[in-house]
Amino acid sequence: MHRIDHYETPRSVFALAFSPDGARLVAGGGCFYGFGFLRCFQSSAQVVWTLEEKQETFTGVSFDAAGDHLAIASLSYRFGYAPARILRLRRDAPPVTFFRTPQPPKEIEPYMMATGVLLDSGKLVVRRNATFAGHTFESFDLPDDAPICGLKHERASTRVAALGGLLATGFSGSSTLLASGTNIERIGDVAGLAVINRDAGNETQLLATPHEGVITAITADTDAGTLYTFAGDGSIVAWRDSDTGLAVTARWHTAHAPTGAACVLASGGYVVTAQGESSVRNNASSSRIEVWKGAELVGAWTVEGMLARALAAHPMLPRIAVGGKTQGSLSPGIVRTFDLDLDGFGGQTVT
Repeated sequence: MHRIDHYETPRSVFALAFSPDGARLVAGGGCFYGFGFLRCFQSSAQVVWTLEEKQETFTGVSFDAAGDHLAIASLSYRFGYAPARILRLRRDAPPVTFFRTPQPPKEIEPYMMATGVLLDSGKLVVRRNATFAGHTFESFDLPDDAPICGLKHERASTRVAALGGLLATGFSGSSTLLASGTNIERIGDVAGLAVINRDAGNETQLLATPHEGVITAITADTDAGTLYTFAGDGSIVAWRDSDTGLAVTARWHTAHAPTGAACVLASGGYVVTAQGESSVRNNASSSRIEVWKGAELVGAWTVEGMLARALAAHPMLPRIAVGGKTQGSLSPGIVRTFDLDLDGFGGQTVT
C-alpha cells in the first residue's frame, strides 16, 4: 500500500465518488452549520471545478454511467429541507444544475435531510432522514429527454444501494416512509433493512438483520451479486439475492466499530472499512483502514491526522480514496488516495 495523492478541502468530507473512467474524484462535505462544498479533482491534486453552498452540507454524490452527470444530496440545519440535485458536468466550465427535487409534502417536513443518492435509468433515487417523521426513500421520474445513462454501480459508502432490480437501504427504529414523488407509504417502526423490488411492482420487504446496531453504511458488489451492510456494533453482513429475496450468506466483526465508511474494490470481492478515533484531550485523530476478503482480514493500516468519514474505490484499479477531517467541526478536510498491494498487505502507519 502506498499513498499517491493528498487533497485538501475547506471542511470535513462526507461523500466521495470516482468517475466511471477513474480520471476524476468528487468530494463533498461541510460542517454542522453548513458551509457545504464540492470539489472535483484530477490526479496530482488538480482542482477541476468547485461548488459551494453556505447554508447546506453535501452528504452524498453519485455519477451516472457515462460520467456526464452527478447527483448530489445535501442537508440544511438552518432551513430544513435541502433539495437533491443533478448537475450536468462540462469539460471546461463549472457544472450547471440540470434537475432539482421539488419541495416535499408537509407531512415529512421539517428537516428533510438527503443522506444518499443514486442515478438509475430515468430516475433519481433519494434516501432522506426527516427529524420528526423518520426516514424516506424517494424515486423521482426525470424528464423524458434526460440524457442519463443508466446507473453507475457505486463502489462507495452510501445510504442506498442497488443490486440488480433491488433497491436497499437501512432504517432505524423510527418510522420509515417510502415515497414516489409525493406518494408516501409508512413501512415500519423497527430497525432493519428495507428492500424494494423494482422488477415486481416495487414490492417492499422489511428484513430483520443479524446486526446488533443500526445500519450505518451499505454498498454493493454488483459483479459478485452481493450486498454488504455495516453497523455501529462493528458487524458486517453479506447478502445475496435468492428466490425468496435477499438472504444472509456471511457475518463477521471488525476490530472497531465502523464510522459509516465502506467500499468494495473493483475486483476480487475485497471490502474496505474505515474506523476513526478522535482525542479531544490530545487534539489528535487517526483512522484504521481494514481490507477484508470475506471474513478474513487481509490487511490493515492506520492513517494519522484524519478522522475518516467517507470511502470510495476506483472503478478499475485496486485504489481507494479516504475522506474525512482533521479535528473539530470547523476544521479543514482531507482526501487521500492509496494504491493497494493485495498480495503484500500488513500493518502500517501513514501520515
